[in-house]
Amino acid sequence: MYIKKFVSIAVLVLIFSSLASANYYFDTGDHRWNNSANWIANSGLPTASIDATFNGWNGSPEVCNIASGDNVVCRDCVSANTTGFTTTLNVKETGSLTARGIVIAQFDDLTTATVNVMDNAVVNVTTTLVVGQGGTGTLRMTGGTVTASDIYVTMWFEGAVGHIQLDGGTLTATNNFWMGIEGQVSSMDIRGGTLKVPYTLGSTMENYIAAGKITAYGATGLAGFESTVSNNQYILSAVCPYNPVPENGTISLPQSVILSWTKVNPSESYDVYFGTDCNDVKNASAEFLAEDITNDGVIDFEDLKLLGDQWLIGTVPPGNNADINNDNKVNFADFSKLSSRWNKNSIFRVHQTQTTYNPGMLTKGVTYYWRIDVTENGQTYKGLVWSFSTSSGLEPDTYYVSTDGSDLAAGMIEQPFKTLEKVRDMIRTNGLAEGGVTVFLRGGKYFRSSEFDLTNLYSGADSKPITYSAYPGEEVRIIGGVQLQPSWFSYVNISSPVWGRLDDSAQGNIMQVNLSAHGITDYGVMRERGFFRHQRSHLEISFNGQLLQLARWPNSGLEDIGTAVSDTAFTYSGTRPERWTSAPDPWAFGYFQFQYADQYEAIANIDTVNKRITLGSRPVNGVGDNGTWYALNLLEELDSPGEWYLDRATGILYLWPPANISSAEIIVSTLGENSEKLVNCCNASFVNFKGITFEMCRYDAIQISGGTNVVFDNCVIRNAGAIGINILGGSNHLIQNTEIADVGDMGIYMKSGDIFALTPSNNTVQNCSIHGFGRWNRTYNPGVYMHGVGQKVRHNLMYDAPHSALIWGVCNQDNWSEYAANNNLIEFNNIFNVCQESGDAGALYTGRSWANRGNIVRYNFIHNIVSSETPYVHAIYMDDCSSGNNIFGNILYAATGEAVMCGGGRDNIIKNNIIAKCGSAFFTDRRGVAVINETASDPWNLLELLSQYNFTQPPWSTAYPALSAIPSSYSDPRYAQVKNPENGVFTQNISWSNSNYLVEGGWGGTGGLSYYAITNNIQNQNPLFIDEEHLIMALHEYSPAYTINGFQRVPWEKMGNLLQDKASRPILPTGWGSAPVSPKLYWAPALTAATHKVYLSQTPNPRTDGYKGEFAESSYVSSTLQNHTIYYWCVDEYDSDGNLLGSGDIWNFTTNY
Repeated sequence: MYIKKFVSIAVLVLIFSSLASANYYFDTGDHRWNNSANWIANSGLPTASIDATFNGWNGSPEVCNIASGDNVVCRDCVSANTTGFTTTLNVKETGSLTARGIVIAQFDDLTTATVNVMDNAVVNVTTTLVVGQGGTGTLRMTGGTVTASDIYVTMWFEGAVGHIQLDGGTLTATNNFWMGIEGQVSSMDIRGGTLKVPYTLGSTMENYIAAGKITAYGATGLAGFESTVSNNQYILSAVCPYNPVPENGTISLPQSVILSWTKVNPSESYDVYFGTDCNDVKNASAEFLAEDITNDGVIDFEDLKLLGDQWLIGTVPPGNNADINNDNKVNFADFSKLSSRWNKNSIFRVHQTQTTYNPGMLTKGVTYYWRIDVTENGQTYKGLVWSFSTSSGLEPDTYYVSTDGSDLAAGMIEQPFKTLEKVRDMIRTNGLAEGGVTVFLRGGKYFRSSEFDLTNLYSGADSKPITYSAYPGEEVRIIGGVQLQPSWFSYVNISSPVWGRLDDSAQGNIMQVNLSAHGITDYGVMRERGFFRHQRSHLEISFNGQLLQLARWPNSGLEDIGTAVSDTAFTYSGTRPERWTSAPDPWAFGYFQFQYADQYEAIANIDTVNKRITLGSRPVNGVGDNGTWYALNLLEELDSPGEWYLDRATGILYLWPPANISSAEIIVSTLGENSEKLVNCCNASFVNFKGITFEMCRYDAIQISGGTNVVFDNCVIRNAGAIGINILGGSNHLIQNTEIADVGDMGIYMKSGDIFALTPSNNTVQNCSIHGFGRWNRTYNPGVYMHGVGQKVRHNLMYDAPHSALIWGVCNQDNWSEYAANNNLIEFNNIFNVCQESGDAGALYTGRSWANRGNIVRYNFIHNIVSSETPYVHAIYMDDCSSGNNIFGNILYAATGEAVMCGGGRDNIIKNNIIAKCGSAFFTDRRGVAVINETASDPWNLLELLSQYNFTQPPWSTAYPALSAIPSSYSDPRYAQVKNPENGVFTQNISWSNSNYLVEGGWGGTGGLSYYAITNNIQNQNPLFIDEEHLIMALHEYSPAYTINGFQRVPWEKMGNLLQDKASRPILPTGWGSAPVSPKLYWAPALTAATHKVYLSQTPNPRTDGYKGEFAESSYVSSTLQNHTIYYWCVDEYDSDGNLLGSGDIWNFTTNY
């Protein structure tokens, strides 16, 4: 405690002195300290009485160099003083820096700073050097000297990260050396150089080593320390080689291998041991075979040749000589000794100073063992035994990983690796086999404390992909959390200090566990989020795989705001908030003003006299009388099974278990507080993940940025704190057959393709089940969100969400030009039970752009769109002048708002849709006349936005001929007219039983419908669904829709998920009793089916006698059948290579007319 207080006071001195008188670095581009133009706030350079502070004034990561000829001074040097900023200070060559104090990375966990000391540079600190005061700080030395009175590795702020990398030079603390407290990450790695501290700190340093805070070579390979006491100093350095090449356990190497390792100190030398028996290599000592006169480890022709040469000349030369029996002659006696030991190997090979050794040509299919001993200052340190195997040419392209494996194993099924990193690195070392590489993960829970990174270095290749797959029949879960044992929990009883805060119904039912007692100390914090704020979550808890509810009031639904008092305050009804006045961290969620804008805000004050709640910050739209809200993060409201609360001050988690806890799996999320993902593919290509569950993290579960052909197939992504899968660029990425559930933000985000060149990305989301999205951020966090070009969203199931299922081309960013969405395909999706909590929303939503064009929305089944708060939720919503959309062949059913809502956009085509039981079939208005403006950078300046794409020139002008109607100048006489919803088409649609047919809004003036070509529609006639009650929405072949000229059949059976192995959803449905004698049969094909073999017969097994042929289309028109007869039929599906995917079920129908 004394040390902590002392250090805190010292750091406070640095902070306040920095604020008192400081020069601020402003990097003009030459990165030099000794350039007065790089400093602001005070004239000239920093001096011994003025601080040097790096604040990030130029808006980008700063670099500052102190080099030869620069002998700079300052009072205190604060590197990375601004929240979220990154700085690098390089002291190199013969440069020097003298300061009273140095702080590396001040403030919060988003601040990053590095100080590099190299060459013969000198850094002198008269008081305190702090590495990681609040952010992430690194001191890296490859040379030079750094001397300070006190050195502290992390200090002051919880969450600070400090690391010293000592690869060379001398680091000296003349008074104290201290590493951080709980809640901070402190580390030091020594690979070279020397650390010197007062000799009284010797035991402290040894404790740091024992705790793993100080490591040698990152604990890689053989890690050893040498410590001495001299001149009242404890001197610590690392000894023994590290980084063996080839890496320990490497397989499939060629017969020619060069062994190498990394030198620690210039004066060390090495004994090399090499052989084929592990124990022999481990136990061997430095003794040569006398007959190995060439000292290459084996008695062979090289030795015989040398003996022969010296025999002939009759002399015994110095150095290597063939005088084996030491009689000063080379003769037959020596030859006899040599031949008697022919082909013998010596384990001890050579004593040398080089860090490489060539063992010569090796034998195929053999495992070799080697050891390097180091001699330094007369002391020899014995090395570990490393191994590698040469290729036999028969190795499989398969590796195995298991939770109980070892990274020292061979990676085979009987000797699996333990970590993904090990197998990833091994694949890179060994290369790609023909046909690629498969990594099988054996069943189990893989708990992650760090991100699994894949870059271009760990990519597969075309026809040689790398596949990470669950072992067949086993469940593999990659988890960003920690499992709590049921035995850690106990019941809260009346003696607990929180007993009185519990609701009466909760007393006696609440259990508790002290997380900090089990090493879990990073809980995260509640954060402002909602309405376009992408934010990581705090710690969450799952119980048997299901996320639990953070304690809230009311337990479900929303409360109405009484009266808006101000933009941050409102009144409430009832007395419940009176219970919360002593709660340490209460929060409110609300649609505080509009039902489309959600927000989480801290509650700053509860005025029980006036029944008023005041928020800590203004919600994005303030507070309105029509707003809604609920309170959360309240122990006082932990009043039902499945709720929980975490006291961050004590680390105690309180839980009302939803079921018996004795055998329950309880997991808390821990990964992601620093925005780590479970898997991060950065420019990786041809990598597949198959059959794996990814779950329980605080941030995005998966990120794919750049690269090509990354595939997630048959996976589960669940219980993430933010986005399920975040795709940023790249091409041909595929997410298919995957369930994404209960994520905090959107299910999948895609931003890819070149919007300016209209180059498609071909990234695809297909055949996925996406539900429970928008769990934290409730609005504008859909199942799939798209910006970019040429992306596909098809055959998905999306349901159960508070807001939209799919959004394209909408953003809340300053640079709108990067967030357009063009030429995207949205087809064959089944979407329902979304927009459940919001208003002014659509199941499919886009808005505010003349530029988002070429998007096709076809053959989607969108139904049962109902909000608990308002009727104004729509099936397809093209908001705020969204233009150039093609809405074709969709089934829009039972939306309380509009089936198709057009907010004033141009060039929209609504064609061939089936619209039933909605608020209205179609809505439009002229809002563009009222709101489109000419103000620079205003989001309603649609011409300015469109002009960024050079729309009058190819490729835009050729891709979108309709843009020729829009002038490029505000002064053009046509400009005022194009603000109207011109060139719209509403045709060939059939509507039925809607509350209204066509609705025209008054925003911008009446007459919006007059801008549409409205022709060839049926206004209100039953379309004759096959089975509306069971939502089998294919039309009877005698539907009135087919009387519409040009109407095309809408393939309901293909909408939603397809099976992977067989046909499904037959039309006619099985058991159908009124089939025509010449029926038309349809079905949903298997996902990858290319052809379909059809069987139809009166025989219950039609495959015996009913083969009708193989067809490319998933339909069949029968010849005339017998009336009043039962027929059986089935379809077998084949892929493009002619392989049978699966035999279909047998269906039946009865002809009856």
